Amino acid sequence: MKEANILVLLLILILIPVGLAQQNGTMTVKVNVTGLTTEEDTISIEVPDSVSLKNVMEGEKTDNVNVHLNNTGSIAITITPQLSDPEDILFQNIYFKNTDTISTQPQRIGNYSLNIARPSIIGTKKEGHCWMGLDLTNFTGKISGTQERQTDILFIALPQS
Repeated sequence: MKEANILVLLLILILIPVGLAQQNGTMTVKVNVTGLTTEEDTISIEVPDSVSLKNVMEGEKTDNVNVHLNNTGSIAITITPQLSDPEDILFQNIYFKNTDTISTQPQRIGNYSLNIARPSIIGTKKEGHCWMGLDLTNFTGKISGTQERQTDILFIALPQS
């Protein structure tokens, strides 16, 4: 009889875990994941429609103007401003710099570049800015009378290297 009780006890101990194992369940986990990169890197920028440098006399400089440039793409970029008409001798004297301080040396248009990091979230923008001015202190052309002049500046954006 003792052996029968032991056998029943062993069967119970063996069958209970088997019965519990059959009660396992499965859960499905869903999540929307936003990556930091896209399948295709994009370069996109926002630049002002126009900027006024106000009035300047031959032999003088304009005040510096803060120009806001935004990276709206998906990668870090370098922006280089270029004159659309590189033969325009007046606007060849446009200078750019990163800060509006006397100690910061301005760089002539075409020689200046600004790095802007990629936006932290895709679909947003990373703000950047620089200072721009027209320096006619060493201008060798001739200006007669008062003239209203304008030019187009191309902002060329390339991936940072």
